[in-house]
Amino acid sequence: MGWQRWWRWLLVAGAAGLPPAVAAPSNVDGSDVRARFLPAAACEIRERLRIVGARPNGPHRFVIVEARRIGQAYVQCLFVKDGGLLCEVSSGFYGRPQDRMEVTPSVAAILSGAGFSTDGSRGNFQRMRPTDDVPAQIEEAAQVLAVILHDLYGARTLDDLKYQVADAPRLANARLCGGISRAASGGAEIARR
Repeated sequence: MGWQRWWRWLLVAGAAGLPPAVAAPSNVDGSDVRARFLPAAACEIRERLRIVGARPNGPHRFVIVEARRIGQAYVQCLFVKDGGLLCEVSSGFYGRPQDRMEVTPSVAAILSGAGFSTDGSRGNFQRMRPTDDVPAQIEEAAQVLAVILHDLYGARTLDDLKYQVADAPRLANARLCGGISRAASGGAEIARR
């Protein structure tokens, strides 16, 4: 799908009151891969955020999700001590200079549509949300991060994702929900639990 059609979807989504990053069309890549990937990835992210969010306040309340095929391609969320959920998209700031993400108009549209800053000159792209309604914030963060992983970093299956959960290494490779995995033939298949 061309960017002109994608922009039309952004306008329609905005008019409908939906966050553009979540309401974008399901066949962006010409198939239903996006429509299958987003709910599966959001579920995996959401479950990890729920586990971490249930811990008492402290420094070990974060989840990092990395797109395996690209260096400096990760999203992360941290439950901050004073309340709030700080989520970031890697800008490449902490990597090598050649790893820095160029904020083109299409990248800016994806980031800002998901509520992230578009200035990576001092760190990662960020968004902060209060946690007065923790379940709703976790759900929204999971959906938005799944969109970023697909639209910005090119993740297409759950096998494309790698997780880091503070003090919970068993969650790094666990499947907490049904999801999309690679079929032996190289295509995608839905794994159900």
